[in-house]
Amino acid sequence: MNPYGGTEIQVEYLNKYVSKELLDKVSITTSIPEKNKLVIDKHNVLWVHNSYDQPNVMPWFKN
Repeated sequence: MNPYGGTEIQVEYLNKYVSKELLDKVSITTSIPEKNKLVIDKHNVLWVHNSYDQPNVMPWFKN
């Protein structure tokens, strides 16, 4: 079973309402910064809708 929560719903709407041409110009990483490597020839976007105190993002906000 694959997760289907807030992040998945947001990505679904992003793909529904934003053109593929525009999405192909960016690299979007959702929620977990280390999940994807930076892409040199695209704008890299970290899309976090989680709270700063959730375990999977806490290390990125500890300072």
